[in-house]
This record gives sequence, C-alpha cells and structure tokens, in this order.
Amino acid sequence: MKILRKVLVAILVLMLGILSSCQDDDDVVIVRYVYAYEDAEEILAESIAYGSYGFVANLRQASEEIQTNTCEQSINNSDSFSDTNLWGSVTYDYMYTEEYTNYCNPEAYVTYDLEATQNLGAYNYDFEHDISLNFQVTGLDVSSDSEYYLGDYDRSGEWKALYDDDLRYTFILDIDFENLSVSKSSNKIYAGEANFVLEQVYNAPGLVYTYSGSIEFLSENEAKVTYDNGESFIIYLNNISLSN
Repeated sequence: MKILRKVLVAILVLMLGILSSCQDDDDVVIVRYVYAYEDAEEILAESIAYGSYGFVANLRQASEEIQTNTCEQSINNSDSFSDTNLWGSVTYDYMYTEEYTNYCNPEAYVTYDLEATQNLGAYNYDFEHDISLNFQVTGLDVSSDSEYYLGDYDRSGEWKALYDDDLRYTFILDIDFENLSVSKSSNKIYAGEANFVLEQVYNAPGLVYTYSGSIEFLSENEAKVTYDNGESFIIYLNNISLSN
C-alpha cells in the first residue's frame, strides 16, 4: 500500500507539473495524495464525533427526545444552541429544524427528519456546514434495552487543509446506516456499521479526491473507519482524536 501511495503521489506531482507550464507559478496548488488522505481522516472525525457535535451527537439528541413522545404524535421543533467542547478546542453554533412522529400500530417505530446549519470554529478555522439527517427507529418496546436506527446523514461545507493555512476545500459527506444500536440508558451508539462516501474538491483546477468505506462502531467511544482499499484508523468519539 505504501508503494501504491508513492506511485499515486508521483503521478499527481507529474500532472501538476504539466499543469504549471500552462499557468503562472502563483496559480498552481500542489496537494500531495498523502496530505489529502490525512485531510479526509480529519473531516471524517470532525463530522462524526461528540466533541464537534457530529453525527453521533445528533443521534444521541434524537434518542433522548423520541423516548418522551406519545403514540401517533408528530413533533415539529426549531431551535439553536452554542457550546464548546470540554477541552475548549472546538466551538459551535447549531441551528436546526426537526420533525418526528411516533407510530404504534401495527408496531412501534419513529420517523425522524432534521435539517441544520452548524458554524464550527477553532483557533485556526471558522466554517459553516449544512446537515441533513433522516432515519427510522425500531426497538421501542419496553422489553428492549436498545433502539435500532436505519437512515442517512449528509454533511457539506468548507474545510481547511492540514498543511497549508491558505488552502481550502469543499466537501460532501454521505453516510448510510442500518441497524445502528443505541443504548436507551446512555442514548449513545455502541454497535453497528455504516457506509460512507466523501468527496473533497480543493481550490485548485480539477483537483478532486473521493473516498468510500465503512464506519464500525466498536463501543460508545470508538469507531473504526475502513477505506475500500483496506486501510483503517480509529476515531475516539468524545475528544475527536485519531489512531492507526
């Protein structure tokens, strides 16, 4: 895999070298594949973790709300809030509109839809992201200790490259999931798997990277991301840290 990555880097550098012959040097942006790969890891972590109010935080809030809903009742709610994670490294303003309905016949389930905007900031960035979340929940009977989620999560916006303060890229992240297990006591995902597609479009001519793979939730605090090429890393959901 390291050999393949070096080959891809060499090809990319060669292509950008050809491109530079047609443009002024100031207009050429080089993003090596290995750097883009690490950018992808970062945006996946920020989009999923609790510490940045990502995907798992959305599901935790939904789990808390639907347990108080009554049969055949539809709830429409719009709200906003601001917060800073425990380490003070990430702040966010979150504005959302949600609608959910609890059905009881012939079996109990909930449908849930959310549209949101998040202004996400830290010491070196400040970006606005659009979020959409749609799912169905089962396992609502009192005999079950868990809820089970089926649906999709979409997030898009702008992000900063890790190795260049002036380099930006827009991204589109699509996550599809089924049978994610959420504890009714903690309202957190503790098991299950999702699939994702991530597209990065850098502010350079024709420079686009696309990744796909799976996200396996190993516990309430750990998720394993595996790309289709077999490479993987761990996201620690509470503090957004990563390990290989």
